[in-house]
Amino acid sequence: MRTELQAEALWRRLTWMTAALALAAVVLCFVAAFLLARSLMRPISLLTEGTEAISRGDLDHRIAFDGRDELGALARRFNEMATHQQDQRDRLLNAKAELEQQVATRTAELAAANQRLTELDRLRVQFLADISHELRTPLTALRGEAEIPLRHGSKPEAVYRDALERIVTQSLEMGRLVDDLVFLSRSETDTIRFEPRRTDLVTIVADAVHEGEILGRAKGISIKAAYSTRPVWITADAQRLKQALVIILDNAIKYSPRDRSVNLSMTAMDGHAEIAIRDKGLGIPAEEIPKVFERFYRGRSPRASRQLGSGLGLAIAKWLIEKHRGEIALTSEVGSFTEVVVRLPHADATASADANAGAAVVVLKKRLRAKTGSE
Repeated sequence: MRTELQAEALWRRLTWMTAALALAAVVLCFVAAFLLARSLMRPISLLTEGTEAISRGDLDHRIAFDGRDELGALARRFNEMATHQQDQRDRLLNAKAELEQQVATRTAELAAANQRLTELDRLRVQFLADISHELRTPLTALRGEAEIPLRHGSKPEAVYRDALERIVTQSLEMGRLVDDLVFLSRSETDTIRFEPRRTDLVTIVADAVHEGEILGRAKGISIKAAYSTRPVWITADAQRLKQALVIILDNAIKYSPRDRSVNLSMTAMDGHAEIAIRDKGLGIPAEEIPKVFERFYRGRSPRASRQLGSGLGLAIAKWLIEKHRGEIALTSEVGSFTEVVVRLPHADATASADANAGAAVVVLKKRLRAKTGSE
């Protein structure tokens, strides 16, 4: 009996111990499950947030989880993927920006080219109209001069001689106009041959002054030239450069009153030589100065419009000067003066500066009147 009681007590203790152990096991399972769920939910939640951020286009988003398990490895791979995607996006955006810039540049270039073509077409139309006008005027004059002796029967010899002299004058004017047109046409196609050589600018200026003196004889206009006799070396086509200077001198003579003078001076310093040609003629209104180097442009004043010429000279001179890497500018005051300044680069700035400082200045002054005989 006693043994049965002891067995029953032992059974009850074992039962309670088993129940306690089972309960403890259940509690431990719940705790372990909670901790496991918590350790899994956080990285899964971070991964979910990351995927949602990437889907929204937020490629800067990164997962702040650095575990050593598979989820940590997955988070690292996710961050590497996001970095790769961000780099690709940045490259695509840069390529897009560069492409847009190139398209904008090409569009601007095309617009500028189209504008130039439009302007060239306008100039072509204007050029043809100007040619027609400029050729029609001397042709009409030629026909008129030729018709005069044919009217009303025979005329004295002096009438025929006078008409023929005027026809010759008009023919020479037409010849000069045609030569200028041919020159301008060749300049547009860049078929004019230049032979640049190391040459002395002083010699070129002296030759231009000599030709200017010849051109000024008919109006009694002298050329007063002041410049150093020491060489100023430049690289140029001497004949073409002299042509430009003679054009400027001829223009100054043409618009100067009779029996006056045209002044020419030359200085060299700071790597450039500067030639100034100044007349004391009609002058040019300020609003017309920007147009003086345009083709066929002539002054609008009545006195200026009476002067012979095609209005091509200064355009040709400007083109020749710029071909020599030079610059040309004009200043004027109505009723007082007009001055054209040509600026050219020269080879030896130091020697030229010494020449300007120490050399004697040559002054050429010749005054020839229309009634005097030729030399």
